[in-house]
Amino acid sequence: MLNFYYAPTSCALGCHIALEEAGAEFTAHRLNLLDAETVAAYRQINPKGTVPALRIDDHLITESAAILWYIAQTFPAARLWPDTLLEQTEALSVMSWLASTVHIARRQSRAPQRFTSDPAAFEALQARGREAFIAHLQRLDQLYDGRTWLIGERISVVDCYVVAFMQWARLDKIDMAAFAALQTFTARMLQRPATRRALERERSVLVKG
Repeated sequence: MLNFYYAPTSCALGCHIALEEAGAEFTAHRLNLLDAETVAAYRQINPKGTVPALRIDDHLITESAAILWYIAQTFPAARLWPDTLLEQTEALSVMSWLASTVHIARRQSRAPQRFTSDPAAFEALQARGREAFIAHLQRLDQLYDGRTWLIGERISVVDCYVVAFMQWARLDKIDMAAFAALQTFTARMLQRPATRRALERERSVLVKG
C-alpha cells in the first residue's frame, strides 16, 4: 500500500504528478505544515516533518529525487525513466541540481529566516534568492528549447519534477514571457489527464489560472 504525504504549493507536486503518470494506486494525504498539531502528528510518521514522503507499507521514503526514482523503478510499464545509461545519468544530474540548487534559491527568496537569524539581512537574501531562481529558470528554458521532453524522447519523472518549479514561478509572479520553451512545456503537461488529476487534487495555481 502506498501512502503519499504532500502539502499544497510544495515541491511534493512533482512526485504527486509522477504517481498519477505511473498509474499508481495510492492514498494522498494533504498536510497543513503551518499547523503545529498537524506537524507534530506527522512527525510520528516522518521525523523530518518534511514533504514529500512516500510510505510503502511500513517503509518511508523521503526527498523528491529518491521518491521519483522509486516510482519510475516500481512502475516500469509507465516508462518514466530513460532507457540508456547516459540518459539515466543525465536525469540524476538534473534532479540533483533541481533539489540542491534551484530549490534552495527559491527557498532563500521565500524563507530568508532559514539562512540567517538577522532580520536586517532578510531583504537582501530574498532579493538574491529571487535573482538566482530566475537565472535557474533561464537555464531550464535553455535546456527545454527545441525539446519536447527534457531527457530523451518521452516524458520522464524529471519533467514531472519540473512542474513544481513552474508552480513556484506562478506563485512568485515571475514574468514568464521570456521563457517560451518553459511555457510550451507547461502547457503540454497541462494537457495530460494524469498530470491534471494531481494538479486539481492540490488545487494548484497552474489549473486555477
